[in-house]
Amino acid sequence: MARRIFQLLSFTALASDERGASMVEYALLTSLIAVAAVSSEWTLGDNTARTFDLVAGAAGVNPADSVGLTR
Repeated sequence: MARRIFQLLSFTALASDERGASMVEYALLTSLIAVAAVSSEWTLGDNTARTFDLVAGAAGVNPADSVGLTR
């Protein structure tokens, strides 16, 4: 009985308990996906805006005029 209590309180018993490991792995994976999504949105968003401005400029259209903005 005393040995079981010591085992429950020891660090090795806590380290070998893997019940929370999956939750931590999913949290890390989710945060990595979120960082990748945000960084790709910034990159693709800027490139897409530049492409639309380039096409609109080549067509002789001011993109700000179509939404009521002025440059």
